[in-house]
Amino acid sequence: MSERRLQADGRAAIGLTGGLASGKSSALDMFARLGARVISADAIVHGLYELAEVRSALRARFGDGIFDTSGAVDRRALSSRLSRRGDDLAAVESIVHPHVEGELRAFVAHGPRGSVNVCEVPLLFEGGLQGLFDLVLTIEAPAAVRRERASSRMTPDVFEWLDARQAGEEARSAGADLAYANTGSPEELRTFVTGVYERAQAMATGRAEGSHARA
Repeated sequence: MSERRLQADGRAAIGLTGGLASGKSSALDMFARLGARVISADAIVHGLYELAEVRSALRARFGDGIFDTSGAVDRRALSSRLSRRGDDLAAVESIVHPHVEGELRAFVAHGPRGSVNVCEVPLLFEGGLQGLFDLVLTIEAPAAVRRERASSRMTPDVFEWLDARQAGEEARSAGADLAYANTGSPEELRTFVTGVYERAQAMATGRAEGSHARA
C-alpha cells in the first residue's frame, strides 16, 4: 500500500479519485451532504487560470491564441490545443500541479478539529498525491458505462483521449484503500459513501480527542 498521511492532527483526509464519468462528483456531493468539507481539484485548476503567474506561464507556452479578448484563459481553445499534443498537456500539468498540491494541503490543514476533509482528485495517482490523505477511495465503472454517462458533455474521441490520461481501473484499485464499483443505484452509492464517511469521522474524532487529552 502506498504512503498515507496518517497524522494525529485532529482531522481526517480522504482522497477521492476514479475513472472518467464514474460518479466521483456524485460521491463528493454525498460526502458534503453528510457534513464533510469538500473540494475538487478541477475547481482548483479553474481558479488557477485567474492567477497572473499561471496566465503568464501559459502565454509563454501557447501564445495569445488560448486567451479571449478580455485576457482570460479560453478553456475551450486550450482543451482543443491539448487534445492534439501530449507534450502540451504535460506542460500545462507541470504549471498547475504544484499549485494544486499546495491548495489541497492547505485545505486539509485548515479543517477544524474533528473534521472530515474530502478532496476529489481525478489524477491522484498520476500526480503522486497519495501521501496527502489518510484514506484513498476510487469510484469505478466499466468503460462502456462511463462512455455513455459522458456522452452528453463530450464527444467519444475526447472521452477516449481524457480516459487514456488516467492510470486505469486496475492501477487505481490496487493503490486505493477502498474501491467501489458504481454500477448500481444512487442509493447503493450513498450507503457506501456513508460508511466511508463514518469511518473517517471516527478517525477524526479519535484524533481530536487524543490531541485534546495531550494538550
